Order: sequence, then C-alpha cells, then structure tokens
Amino acid sequence: MVKINAAYLFSGHLNGQFNWQEMFNHRLTHIILCFYFPDEDGRIVSTFTDEESLILEAIKSKAKQKGVNVLFCIGGIKHTPYLIKAMRDEQKFKNVVDSSLALLNDGFSGVVVDWEFPGFYWVSQRHEVVEDEVSLHSQFVQALRHGIDSLEYDVELAVAVHNIPCHGTNYDFDTLVECCDFFNVMTLEYSNPYIHFWGSDAWHHCPLYDNGESFICSENAMPAPMGSVESSVNYYLGMGVEENKIVISIPFYGRVFPFCKGIGLPFEKGVDAESIGYPDYVCTYKTIEEIRKNGNGVFCRDDEAEAPYVLTGDHLLSFDDEASILEKVKYVNERNLGGVATWSLPLDSEDFVFTKVIMNNLS
Repeated sequence: MVKINAAYLFSGHLNGQFNWQEMFNHRLTHIILCFYFPDEDGRIVSTFTDEESLILEAIKSKAKQKGVNVLFCIGGIKHTPYLIKAMRDEQKFKNVVDSSLALLNDGFSGVVVDWEFPGFYWVSQRHEVVEDEVSLHSQFVQALRHGIDSLEYDVELAVAVHNIPCHGTNYDFDTLVECCDFFNVMTLEYSNPYIHFWGSDAWHHCPLYDNGESFICSENAMPAPMGSVESSVNYYLGMGVEENKIVISIPFYGRVFPFCKGIGLPFEKGVDAESIGYPDYVCTYKTIEEIRKNGNGVFCRDDEAEAPYVLTGDHLLSFDDEASILEKVKYVNERNLGGVATWSLPLDSEDFVFTKVIMNNLS
C-alpha cells in the first residue's frame, strides 16, 4: 500500500512567494485545502480569496494530470462554530451535506472533516458546548459516507482528530472507524503558549516521544499526558483505528515560549506576542535559519523526545528540523502507519528542505 504524503494548503499562503508548481515534483499523494465552512444557509463556502481560487483551479487541474488527490477540509478551529450551528438545524444540516457532495463533483477527490473538538470543554471560549456535539459529529460523518457511497466514482472521507487523549475521548470511534478512509491525527501543538488550560512549564511543540509525565488541566483538575506522536498513535490504535489508517501531522512551523530558560521550566503567560517579535507565538523555518546564521541562539536537542529547540534572547523556540522529521518518517515506516500530512507546505523553505526529507524516506 502506498503511504499518504499529504500537504495542507491554507488560505493566505497562496501568494506569489509560493511556487505551487514545484510541489508536484515531491511525490505528494494528497493536497488538502483549508478551510471550508457553512454560510448562514448551510451552504459550504471557502476562506480562499478570488485570486487564490484561480490558483486552486490550476492546482486541481495539475493534480488530476499527476494523479494527486485534492481534498477540501471542512471546519478548523475558527470555523467549527459555524459547522456546529448548521448541524443543529435539519435543513441546514442537509444543505451542508448536499453542498459538500456538490464540491466533490467539482474536481475534488475527497473531504476531511476537521471538527475541533466534539464536546471538549475548552472550546467553550468560542461557542456553547453541549453533549450533543459528539453525536452531531458522527451523524455528519455518516451522512457524508452515505452520500459518497452513492457516487459513481471513488472519493475519500477522512477526519482530523486531536492529539491528546483527553480530547480524543470525545469521538464516536465505532462510527468513525466504519466510515473513514483515514484519520489525520494532529500530532502538533502538544504545548502551546496561549491555550489557557496548559500548564506554565514549556513542553515540546511536536515531539516524537514523551517522558510519561502529566500536567493538570486547570479548569477541571484532570491529569493529561504531556503528549507525543507515539502516545497519540498508541491511543488511536487502542480505540480501534487500524494502523494503516493513521496519518500523523508534521508541522512546518514552531511555537515560541516567552521568557523561558528550558524544556520543563516556566514560561511567562499573557505576553503580547507582537511585542516580543513573534506574532501568534509562531516561528518559521526562515526564523530558525536566521537565528542559526547570525549565531543568536543556543541550539539544543532532547534526545529522548527526538525534538530540537533553541534558546534565543529570553525565549524558547520549539520546532521540527530535518533530523526530527526524518525520525518521524522512520517511525511511520516502522509502525506501518498510513503516512504523513504537513502543516503547511508554503511554510517550508523555498527549496522544500522538509518536503524532500519526507519524499526521500517515506516508504
């Protein structure tokens, strides 16, 4: 079985600086376009501008020539509330399903449902959380599966699921396992400087392994694992997901922990990210390479976690590099997982350094 080598493309990233034609030279199997969501009537619309939409049509045409599947992704953290609202109205629910199926007739090879996250309490920052979300999520996936099975051609149905088991328990696994072709496990954001329930000690953004320690979710006093790719994979295997249906995520960006001296040490919460020069607490490949070139940081590696980080100024930057990505690809091969998905391809270097590591080593 050919492993999935998927690349996410987000609205806002398709600009003149991204050489989208070049991405077809790196053995991609899937391109996933983000994001799509229901409008007030429940009709699926996208976040892409008119200019970006023209590029997307060219990408879809090229992908068809190359045999690359192009999927659209419904939801995302900012747009899940629109999806939930539509799901609670019978006619809008039908409109969401029907307009999704219509997109599949417009050159798409499949759909990814990225509902973040069914019934999980911390999303209460963005919408009312009630217990019906898990059921609504599975009903939506079932409806899509039923519609897809009625089509006269093959398309894929996938779900994006969260990394940490205390999130993952809010899925109807029996339904998802039956309906979905693959699970994109979002094996990133294991530690995040602005999510309110994370502790105040830094942990890696995207480690392959963890040390078995836990933190306490401040709002409900429930212990949760620090998390790693391996702990997420083991969790979903334990919930009945087949190994060849598990696709892990590899981020092409990192996270910044303000005023922090090391992994496992405190960082300062509530710092204005703009004021320290890292909007949204994000660092990119370009950021890391500039620090390396200028000698402005102390580069470190956690050998147990297979995760690099750099201490620069007063801050800790956690990220992936070629070596850590290679270890993840080896892990996917060794455990016979379904493949990898990168977030997001335009954040790679201009000569696709990270993408080449994946291309050259994924079985």
